[in-house]
Amino acid sequence: MKTFRYGRGSFGSRPDWRTYQSGLRRTKEPRRNSNRICRRIAEAAAFAALIYGCYAVLPINVGTLKDRWITPLFTTAAGVSVSGDEAPQQRAAAPAPGGAESEAQPPGEGAPASKNPPSPPPPAEAPASAGEASGSSPEPPVLKPDAEDTPAPESTPTAETAVALNDAADSVFASDPDGAMEFTTPVIDKAEIQLLFDRRRFVNLSKRAFDYDFDGRRYHIDTSIDNRLQQYMIASLQPQHAHSIGIVIMEPETGRILSMVSHDRDDPNNNACTESLFPAASIFKIVTAVAAVEEYGLQPDSTVTYIGAKHTLYRSQLNRKNQRNANRISLRDSFAQSVNPVFGKLGAQYLGKQALISHAEAFGFNQEIDFELPMAPSSFSVSDEPYNWAEIASGFNRSTMLSPLHGAIMASAVVANQGRLVEPSIVDQITDSSGRIIYRGQPKTLNKALSPETSSAMQSLMEETVLTGTCRKTFQGLSRSPVLSRLNIGGKSGSINSKSHERRRFDWFVGYAEEKAGNRKIVLSIVVAHQNYIGVKANMYARMAIEKYFENVGPKI
Repeated sequence: MKTFRYGRGSFGSRPDWRTYQSGLRRTKEPRRNSNRICRRIAEAAAFAALIYGCYAVLPINVGTLKDRWITPLFTTAAGVSVSGDEAPQQRAAAPAPGGAESEAQPPGEGAPASKNPPSPPPPAEAPASAGEASGSSPEPPVLKPDAEDTPAPESTPTAETAVALNDAADSVFASDPDGAMEFTTPVIDKAEIQLLFDRRRFVNLSKRAFDYDFDGRRYHIDTSIDNRLQQYMIASLQPQHAHSIGIVIMEPETGRILSMVSHDRDDPNNNACTESLFPAASIFKIVTAVAAVEEYGLQPDSTVTYIGAKHTLYRSQLNRKNQRNANRISLRDSFAQSVNPVFGKLGAQYLGKQALISHAEAFGFNQEIDFELPMAPSSFSVSDEPYNWAEIASGFNRSTMLSPLHGAIMASAVVANQGRLVEPSIVDQITDSSGRIIYRGQPKTLNKALSPETSSAMQSLMEETVLTGTCRKTFQGLSRSPVLSRLNIGGKSGSINSKSHERRRFDWFVGYAEEKAGNRKIVLSIVVAHQNYIGVKANMYARMAIEKYFENVGPKI
């Protein structure tokens, strides 16, 4: 992940968030595209010079060069040591990969042009540096770009990208005389998928698998979407009074997206789930609570105090001297009831600027996270003013921005992977028209956001929110529900109004659900930007999704 530093300043000094995000993309796009072009030119020149030197110096023809030197070299790199004469026999005995048969296809789209697609093998245990060369001279595989060369989200596919993909595919897959192919390593990565495929194609997917045509070639995409859950959430969407809705449901251990549903009144083709256009509000209290537990050893039963109302944040409420009539409350209840003065005091009087920054970045704020679709980083900034520290820590501001997908990633660290963030993925596998696998998703964890001990404390806080806190009305009757009574459910809600002229109210739920006597679990992140009237709230969408996913007892998808 790549760290970004956003401009310093307290709430009120930042530009409009839409202008800020679009300006950020425009400034990064030219530099990234320029670096990528220069990198490809340098690679092509170096490779051409190497081939020319070998052909001019060695007293053998190209075929001999391939059989005696190139084939053993690449085969050894793949983990099999054979001589040039033995290479054809080794390739003939290799298992054949295959194309994935689609579970369902959109109307009007054909199947991949492969008569007898073989079955796919398991991924290689050790990644190979390159496949066997085809033709008279080897072609270089597409290299994974560095972080600073990652394509900008608004980049569009080009003919050069397709040529690089096709050339790399020929070099990574080795064919024998009978047509068998051996899968060695993926041709493209998540950053290059963003260039090849139209991100609008992934908005509100109706089927798990589909075909996509690009540059005269057809590609078959198998996604991680749970068809039953996805179709249910799309049918349950009620956007009449909402400007935007983003729903993300994910497996916390693997990062596989089970459902991603979006609504944007201004642009129906926009994916609101990957846009950091929503104030984080009280969802940021998750970060503050983790910091308080790890930095000062607070526990769910620890007693904290506050004065005044629970959901306001005045400077007088942060005054150390004005504690004569202070209210006493546990950290668990203050989190469940979202008491702003408690978390404001934690930020201003205890944690301070540096602790807030370090824990926010540990949870992925101001970070680029790899995903098959363009994903805007969630922004976070803090000034040198203690009152701003209180605003940030309590979520009582509109400057900390969060995307629904990032909210699910935050929840994954609380309930899985020993406190580590998980890298999200919506594409399981991509095959080309000949059945060759050019991409296969792999689970990957990122940096550690909290310790396992802190994770247990956070689950206690989030479960109290559902039982007695701000989510209690939505989840009432848990013990009587045939589905919900079998689950442990935790979450954090959040809400904040937009600027007066926008007339929107942002409504959040970030949480999880897991079986008490099973292994299945999911994390959820839902935001609704209500407009004019309050419609279906994020908490209710969360309950609907949990009941639908766990209604049938069975193996994990």
